[in-house]
Amino acid sequence: MEFDENKASTAMDLYSRQIGAFGVETMKNLIALDLLIVGMKGVGVETAKNLILAGPRKVAIADRSPIAIADLGANFFFHESDVGKPSASVCVAPLSVLNTYVNVVEVTEPITTDILAKHGAVVVTDGSVPRETLCEWDAFCRTHGILFLYGVTRGVTATAFADFGPKHVVTDETGEANAVSVVENIAVGKSGEGDTAELTITTSETHDFADDQLVTLTDVEGWDLSKLGSQPVKRVYMKYDQGKRQRLVPNCLTMHVPLALAASLPPYKCGGAVSEVKVPKTVEFLPLAESMVNPKAGLADPFLLHPNSEKKYKSVGEQLHLAHLALWRFQSQHGGQLPRLHSREDAVECVENAKKIIEEHKKLPEGSALVVDALDEDTVRRMALYARAELSGLSTFVGGVLAQEVVKKFGKFTPLRQWLHLDYFELLQQEVPADAVPVGGRYDHQVAVFGAEFQKRLERQKWFMVGCGALGCEYLKGFALMGLGAGEGGVVHVTDMDRIEVSNLNRQFLFRAENVGQQKSVCAANAAKLMNPRMNITCFETKVGPETENIFHDDFWAGLDGVCNALDNVIARRYVDSRCVLYEKPLLESGTLGTKANSEIIIPHKTLTYSEGKDTDQGKAIPMCTLRNFPHLIDHCIEWSRAQFTELFEDPPKDIVKLLDDRQGFLASLEKEGNVAVQLDKLQTIQKYLKYMMNPSFEQCVQLAVDEFHKQYVNRIRDLTYSFPENASKKDEVTQEEVPFWSGTKRFPHHALFDKADAAHRDYVFCTANLFAFMLNLPQLKRPQFDALFAKCPLHIDEWHPPKKAVSVEEPSKANAAPATDDSDDQLLASLKEEVMTVDASKVMRPQAAHFEKDDDANFHIDFVTACANMRAWNYHIKEASRHQCKMIAGRIIPAIATTTAMITGLVCLELYKLLLGLPKQHFCSANVNLALSDYNLFEPDNPLRAKAEYDPIEMDNVEPWPAGFTVWDKIVIDLGADVTLQQLIAALPKLTQGCELDMLVKSGLTAEDIKAGRDKPIWSSFAVTKTLGELYKRNMTRTLRDICVDLYGVPPQKKFVLLEASFRRDDKPVKTPVLKLVFCH
Repeated sequence: MEFDENKASTAMDLYSRQIGAFGVETMKNLIALDLLIVGMKGVGVETAKNLILAGPRKVAIADRSPIAIADLGANFFFHESDVGKPSASVCVAPLSVLNTYVNVVEVTEPITTDILAKHGAVVVTDGSVPRETLCEWDAFCRTHGILFLYGVTRGVTATAFADFGPKHVVTDETGEANAVSVVENIAVGKSGEGDTAELTITTSETHDFADDQLVTLTDVEGWDLSKLGSQPVKRVYMKYDQGKRQRLVPNCLTMHVPLALAASLPPYKCGGAVSEVKVPKTVEFLPLAESMVNPKAGLADPFLLHPNSEKKYKSVGEQLHLAHLALWRFQSQHGGQLPRLHSREDAVECVENAKKIIEEHKKLPEGSALVVDALDEDTVRRMALYARAELSGLSTFVGGVLAQEVVKKFGKFTPLRQWLHLDYFELLQQEVPADAVPVGGRYDHQVAVFGAEFQKRLERQKWFMVGCGALGCEYLKGFALMGLGAGEGGVVHVTDMDRIEVSNLNRQFLFRAENVGQQKSVCAANAAKLMNPRMNITCFETKVGPETENIFHDDFWAGLDGVCNALDNVIARRYVDSRCVLYEKPLLESGTLGTKANSEIIIPHKTLTYSEGKDTDQGKAIPMCTLRNFPHLIDHCIEWSRAQFTELFEDPPKDIVKLLDDRQGFLASLEKEGNVAVQLDKLQTIQKYLKYMMNPSFEQCVQLAVDEFHKQYVNRIRDLTYSFPENASKKDEVTQEEVPFWSGTKRFPHHALFDKADAAHRDYVFCTANLFAFMLNLPQLKRPQFDALFAKCPLHIDEWHPPKKAVSVEEPSKANAAPATDDSDDQLLASLKEEVMTVDASKVMRPQAAHFEKDDDANFHIDFVTACANMRAWNYHIKEASRHQCKMIAGRIIPAIATTTAMITGLVCLELYKLLLGLPKQHFCSANVNLALSDYNLFEPDNPLRAKAEYDPIEMDNVEPWPAGFTVWDKIVIDLGADVTLQQLIAALPKLTQGCELDMLVKSGLTAEDIKAGRDKPIWSSFAVTKTLGELYKRNMTRTLRDICVDLYGVPPQKKFVLLEASFRRDDKPVKTPVLKLVFCH
């Protein structure tokens, strides 16, 4: 496969989101990797699935053990008809379909060192492999440069181990993009240290560099820094309080450079970037045999890794490690067999093993073996009692972790050091449930842990999953394995309005190449039913929002047991969250970003809601003046180019169609859009396009493209530099002194001279002309056809003339609301309006608008953005971008990988068990995970925010809450019948609120659209600001609340209740309360 960031290819399209997280170099290494996975039960198939989606060259799987019926609860490729067949044999075909570029093979012979030697990574997930064999395999792998990983689950516990060899070089610990700060000024001074000078660098914004951080300084105009290399920097502190204290200057740092270099540098003018340099780090690993005995060796942290920090600092990780050693010893004593399910006898033997191991470790030299003050016998006993059970959620988590560790083989990201232990003992009862007896069914593992009655409850559940992309596919797989909603009366509702794209296939694993273009929810549901034919799934292809409350109505939400969000945008998440708050339903919330993931478990009345949490960082908006005239980063050029696409190929065709269909309507809307200058620009564009639509040809498309080239990269730049020549000055806003205009982040641009022989110019014309051809309904040309036509195509190029008015470079907020115009502009506008009104529509070909689509490499959209951005970068002396970089930024593509998605959904599915068990809040865990850093954090969800007394400047008084400390989950339920009048409600409220007198009443949740439509009037207020409102309140007194809400707010008459917000007073003091839930019917 070809991975070239500057070319469109199947590989770059299929793996685009993954490349955003891993980078191209890691992908190139990954596709050359052959790996072996031993064990094809839950953890094994999850690891294989994630790695095959990632795209190595070959995945060999080994597991000759026969499939048992209970294995269907953890391996999603097993079916009842497969029982008794070899596990790996059944998995080869379905794994191969996941990614046709990966060779999936089965290893049928016993694993020998010769087989190990053929692979670059070995992952063991078979818990029956003896400890001695594991140590032998690991020792061989260490001496042959082969990555060795081990991961298993034991009931409600999990363990993972990594050995990257004696020395492993990490080239990029975080996987984050290198930090870059734009330079605003550089002062050269004496350093006071030998033969060096000191550069004091001021950055345009707060920098993130630490003391002694290695950086490069580049792109300073007029400075030759080619021999400087990477240098350490220091942060700058300002002393105050007579030098006793100091304060960090957040946008300043210093760097020492050779005196000779400093002497050769002219005074700073403009430009420059300080960029982080990542320093390789060597990490040492112990062999498995040694690390089993001394798992903390080489760790800075005194505790073994356990994702739950509360458990970690109680040394639970150490207890789990000892329990695992005890089980290994038990296997050695019993022919490789694990303790029998629920066997107290075997559990006692494991406890004795653990005690003996501790005594053996105490005899070893201090610091060379794991010892604990006291063994937690309960930990060992519980692991032993359930060691043969496998829960799909834990398998999914471990499979995600192991697959990501394989990717780390190539130096990117921080590897696991060396053990990860995890437990969910809170899921277990004190004793084995009486009905936890396997019955020979697909859910036997769950029944062995929770009991048969719990399984029936799980199957009767009614859940709603919103979204069916990467997260949704993993959740639906998990629900199918668990049997959620798979019984009588149970159901899982699924909705997603999107269709499947090629780029979805390498992480949304329920979809195949033949599904491209089909509905996600339908395809995913069909795939889940193949995994578990008993699943009851209802599919919707509908957005969840205010506009679809006729579909997802009161009865729908009220009938649910819970909701799972699998969404990728904040607005939709907040809406679903608001529904869960209204109907008091638990919400499972999660999200991913590359190697990072988080989850929130939201429980009615017990936890913070999603909307109460911190807003997601949406990034900083780029000032318009920067985009228009002063770009200094390639991101600015790409964002500008994406806007150019809309301005050229989306808006004008839509405007022309609207003009042809309704001329008066078009002119009426035009006058509302802006001032004379805006209207002129739009009409002139339409006039130009109409001329070409009379008798279009591809030659005309080429002329349009060349015209646009000159407009943007020649004339626009010449207008700007004519208005602000290189020696232009401006007044400093603070000192009022004259300073150079072109300084700091403002780069003096140079204009292009169009040249048919220039490859960048040809690229621009090629994709731009083809997009114009699409607009004009002409066949698009491939490169050879275009080159032949372009070579002989006559071109007309208008001569540039100095602008009549200086270019405005101010922000819209600082500039005049309407740029000054003269009579000639008004006359020209009137003439253009008259001209377009008289166009003969019958002679004009109706144009078609291009709708930006990032994932179609044949549509020229990303090619245009790339060519456009790089021409603008050339104008402003900015390093050009790759096609892939343009695709990621212009397409707003979020880096995404299968490992992160699988891992976080596995954790969330484990929390679903807790909801059904009704566990107290302290046993629930939200999560923050960064696989790149091997950073795993499970923590108790926050409590809901409670109302407090607050000073209200309008009331000019403190507003007290009633009831004290109420939360967003609370409501005052008013059930006075369908025909209750406003007068009756007002009379009843003091009794319902312990003496609170109503001051004002209005519908809750009014939107900007409601306000714009005039649906924001109060139902009643004790004070009417106008006579009209007073009359309205008086009329409303005798009307029913249902009729009032229908008339005032457009509430559907069949609505069973409405939420109202009220202002109250008690003892003439303002009071705030929860929302009022006014029930009309049940």
